Amino acid sequence: MDEEVQVEKEITKTKADKKAWTSAEEVALAKAWIHISTCRKVGMEQGRDRFWERILEHFYEAMGGTPRTRHGLNTKWKTMNAAMGDFNGLYIQQDDSQ
Repeated sequence: MDEEVQVEKEITKTKADKKAWTSAEEVALAKAWIHISTCRKVGMEQGRDRFWERILEHFYEAMGGTPRTRHGLNTKWKTMNAAMGDFNGLYIQQDDSQ
């Protein structure tokens, strides 16, 4: 009896992805994202991969080196961006109710 066995690929996380983010890293990521996304020289004329490569380069310089990856920064940014959006919405609601 032949049975097909499906093997799902697990996305293996690097040690940097498993390591908890420090406040300094979060601030450095936010500053890197702002710096690269508001760069008048390049602006939004760059592809997504190059955009995150540039953020990683800026983050690396700010942190004095890092084991973090472009994928790790992108994933963390999505989480931070969602939390900031929630906070901003609550802040605006509170401010409007006064």
